[in-house]
Amino acid sequence: MGLLCKLLGWVPRHEEIVARILGNEHAHLLTQAIGLAEIGIAAWILSGILPRWCGALGLSVAGLFPRRVGLKVFLREKELH
Repeated sequence: MGLLCKLLGWVPRHEEIVARILGNEHAHLLTQAIGLAEIGIAAWILSGILPRWCGALGLSVAGLFPRRVGLKVFLREKELH
């Protein structure tokens, strides 16, 4: 998903979400950075190196993201409607 949706821009909605949360100024660059991070995690998983650390990192990021960013998106969506 990181390569197609974020780095190659096949799903513009991803960059729009980043722009809504973090602003338009750096949305493209940040979307690409997120895509690179996703590709890096995928490569780490496939490598089989330190899988518990990889899992812990993934769970930590997933655990923090919805509370902080998801709430912001939800509240901004309510303000727009």
